[in-house]
Amino acid sequence: MKKRLSALICVALAAIIIGSQMHTSETEAKTATEYESVLFNTDSIMTVDIIMDEDEWQDFLDNAANEEYYRCDVIVNGETFRNVGIRAKGNTSLSNIAKDDTTDRYSIKIEFDKYVTGQTCHGLDKLILNNSYADSTNMKEALIYDMFAYLSADASLYNYSKLSVNGEYFGLYIALEAVEESFLTRNYGTLDGKLYKPENMDGSSRPSGQEGENHMPGQAPPEFGGENHTPGQAPGESDGKPPARSQEDNSQQEGQDSQKENRMQGPGNGGPGGRDNGGSDLNYSDDDLDSYSSIWEGAVNDSSSTDHRRVVAALKAISEGNTEDIEKYMDVDNILKYMAVHEFAVNADSLSGNMAHNYYLYEYGGQVNIIPWDYNLASAAWAAEWAATKAAWATGTMTATGATRGLPPQLTILLMTPGIRLHSLTCFWKMRNTASAIMNIFKCSSTMLKAADMRN
Repeated sequence: MKKRLSALICVALAAIIIGSQMHTSETEAKTATEYESVLFNTDSIMTVDIIMDEDEWQDFLDNAANEEYYRCDVIVNGETFRNVGIRAKGNTSLSNIAKDDTTDRYSIKIEFDKYVTGQTCHGLDKLILNNSYADSTNMKEALIYDMFAYLSADASLYNYSKLSVNGEYFGLYIALEAVEESFLTRNYGTLDGKLYKPENMDGSSRPSGQEGENHMPGQAPPEFGGENHTPGQAPGESDGKPPARSQEDNSQQEGQDSQKENRMQGPGNGGPGGRDNGGSDLNYSDDDLDSYSSIWEGAVNDSSSTDHRRVVAALKAISEGNTEDIEKYMDVDNILKYMAVHEFAVNADSLSGNMAHNYYLYEYGGQVNIIPWDYNLASAAWAAEWAATKAAWATGTMTATGATRGLPPQLTILLMTPGIRLHSLTCFWKMRNTASAIMNIFKCSSTMLKAADMRN
């Protein structure tokens, strides 16, 4: 049933690639890994049992917001791994749960090699257990990652996981392959590429005057301890009205050139008067490496200024719009897959939203690529995003470029290439007409039924 689900969705998604008049390279075969079949076979739910001293576990919960590592043993599908590192993870999901006296259900990162060099779980170095924060269906990430998997996009493997602590059931989680060494080896066969996770949780890429501190994406609805928040409504909104704006901050660094000012008006920066986001929106501004500080600060592996210059060179070349040479600077095939699934997901807490975050940027040999991350707020969890999408569908104004609102121009330029634009438009109309059928099929998935039984 799950295969039928993926096939139905992705027949539409694949249309964005079929018939393209621009040559795109075939995605290289991915490296086979043992953990793919042992851990991420969605025919059965993964089981994880954290074994640690009760006082240590309580200390872990009490200090989760510090994101410090704790040593423990972990039993995965009945197999024990000793001296493993665990820590709580998340942004607003972490901070809101830390403030909520009714739950300790944090997302958890498990590092098998934290204290034992080279230790893995059947080749997997790090495992993520997401708590599906603000997603009452507990299905959004599973659905989105299933679509990425069907298209063979560069994305994390997923499964559901039953989490226990010292043998006692703790909750149902979404298990994800962490985007680190094992992921890079499986997808690219090398660790030589450079990986970055740009972040803008300070809200600096929001429109000027919009409060970033008090209106973070994903603010918890009431059942998660959030205050004054209606589920499905964008944080900071009241009765569909946006929050009041303060006086515009006019302070800008002297000597800022016109290119950077243009970038400040681009996607992810809130239009004219927007604030600099340190390059996390992937828009080229100038050749100054300091203009892209949010990218470099999010480095996952070691990188140098030489590596950073390759990224900037790629963004610059792509921004110039030369589609004949575009494959040299971006992985066209994979980014098209990312754009297709990402737009169907309708996720404002992402690269295409004001925060311009929740993705990984991968660079190898001067070519950049985008790796998806964090879809618990998909399916238009922000009211403003859903309203815009629903209006576009209802009026028939959802176009190849309009559907990619907020994505960097150097990505949407792909959709202006003859052939791709037409098939992209067809793709979105097919998704509109089959959305209800897709969700009904998904609800009947055997894996989802098992997960639902476990939750109850």
